[in-house]
Amino acid sequence: MAIDRDALLAAVRDALSGVQNPRTGQDVVSGGHITALEADPDGKVRIQFLLKPEDPGTLVREVRAAAEGVGGVSKVKIDVKLPNAPQPQRRQPHSVPAPQPDPQLVRNIEHV
Repeated sequence: MAIDRDALLAAVRDALSGVQNPRTGQDVVSGGHITALEADPDGKVRIQFLLKPEDPGTLVREVRAAAEGVGGVSKVKIDVKLPNAPQPQRRQPHSVPAPQPDPQLVRNIEHV
């Protein structure tokens, strides 16, 4: 049975607007957690979800439950994305001076 994709996407987006992030108090749609929302004519819905490190993991389950509760949705797939962490800056060769020997460290040693 073919479903009107646009109507299904609107209904899913409306349902997801009811899921609140307890950390921010915003819903997941206006809070920027939903980065992509797709549906096919068979009612399969695909959601790309941005989960920040400080967000509760239960947020994904709540999003799935809200999407599955929409009439016409046959299956929900959620792709969870984590924000890109900044890469540590790599040091360039010769950017740090070489260590200098400490003559006081081994002054009384004559033989090894």
